[in-house]
Amino acid sequence: MSNFPPNELINEKSPYLLQHAYNPVHWYAWNSKTLEKAKSENKPIFLSIGYSTCYWCHVMEREVFENPDIAKILNENFINIKVDREENPDIDRIYMLALQSMTGSGGWPMSMFLTPELKPFYGGTYIPPKAKYGRSGFEDVITQIIDLWNTKRDEIIKSSDEIFGFLNKRTQLNAPEKNEITDEPAKKSYEQAKELFDYENGGFGSGNKFPRPSELDFLMNYSRLYDNVEAFDMVKYTLQKIYLGGITDHLDGGIHRYSVDIYWRVPHFEKMLYDQALIMKTYSDAYSMSGNKLFLNAALEIAKYVKQNLTSNEGGFYSAEDAENETIKGDKSSKKEGDYYLWTRDEIIKILGSEDADVFIFYYGIMHNGNTISDPHKVFGNKNILYIANDLYETAKKFIKTPDEIITIINNCKEKLSEVRNKRVKPQLDDKILTSWNSLMTSGFLRLYEVTGLDEFLKLALNNLSFLKNNLYHNGILFHRFKDGKWKFEAGLEDYAFL
Repeated sequence: MSNFPPNELINEKSPYLLQHAYNPVHWYAWNSKTLEKAKSENKPIFLSIGYSTCYWCHVMEREVFENPDIAKILNENFINIKVDREENPDIDRIYMLALQSMTGSGGWPMSMFLTPELKPFYGGTYIPPKAKYGRSGFEDVITQIIDLWNTKRDEIIKSSDEIFGFLNKRTQLNAPEKNEITDEPAKKSYEQAKELFDYENGGFGSGNKFPRPSELDFLMNYSRLYDNVEAFDMVKYTLQKIYLGGITDHLDGGIHRYSVDIYWRVPHFEKMLYDQALIMKTYSDAYSMSGNKLFLNAALEIAKYVKQNLTSNEGGFYSAEDAENETIKGDKSSKKEGDYYLWTRDEIIKILGSEDADVFIFYYGIMHNGNTISDPHKVFGNKNILYIANDLYETAKKFIKTPDEIITIINNCKEKLSEVRNKRVKPQLDDKILTSWNSLMTSGFLRLYEVTGLDEFLKLALNNLSFLKNNLYHNGILFHRFKDGKWKFEAGLEDYAFL
């Protein structure tokens, strides 16, 4: 536990806000009382937006918000507000649009500086305490902002008014002209997807790889509408590469948020409910179109993960599991990214025995020095992520066994490793329940029920709908978040759209 007394966030329900309740920064939640405080004291606002399983949010907390010297500067000169983007997607969207307009990019943690009237004048994402990674240091940034606020406040306010005016124009909804509907936008989108497609590794682009199920869904629909084989080939190849890669949890199922390399090998290890929901539905659709059992198995493994790890006793679906976990129970400082999911070669041999371990090591590409090809923060060392390096038939040929014998060996090995892994300290669970994400997950289970006919998926979907009706719909009003028996925040557009 921190040596600092709790700040205002101690009264909140959000796991993300509670993570910061013992920071030396005097954080406030976003509410009318806090916003009025900023106006009455005529102080600029430092607005920090993130979410509980965000790796870089954790890094910035450790480096910046737990630093007493930086906290002192913030507390004396700013009203410091923390927002959980998952609880307040409306606030997140407004200031993300502002950040993208100001800098050309965005991400989390989002670090925004506002006038007391909530108009943004400076912003960034992760800001290190001292200049590094080609980024300005946080202490330098806030010192300069304080100086400008005290000496050139009128210029800051004028700049913020211009940014605010630009945002107003961007967000205005104008009635479209009555134009003929054509297939030109769909064909243009398809051509753009072809240009970005990675024909060697699947997915799109050449940097971090996100599964992007909405794009895969578009390509499946395009393939059906225009009888375009290549569109569906891109989908199948990408889904296969995702399933084989380390972005998939090969022991307990589920998919991590994205890969930090082009091979789908090394992920950022957080597991988000909405990712499970969307990619499970995409796998189900791909199986329905192709009959490929790999896609069905992928969907079933995700369903198993959600049922066992993200489903409450009452039928609600929790939001996420963290990228980090404590390596020493109860010691927050021992947290490491991905440690829960990684193995040394020696560990595997000791747990499985040499004969079975040889098969497992070949199948999953385990190496003595580790196989995490991307380790920018030097935390993985000689550890390995499980990814299918050699397929079933290659493995069977190498060890002179039948494919069925290899399947038996691999499944037995996975059970043993899963049993050991479950004794480790699990990543933190974000147990808030969101109407929007729960609705996506229910849609995914209904689609999986359609393609399998298995009643357990229908039951999960119906239980969840009952949960939402009983806990997030009161007196004719739909709410966005449920946590610890309490509902809060009236539903927004995405809640209604997904439900």
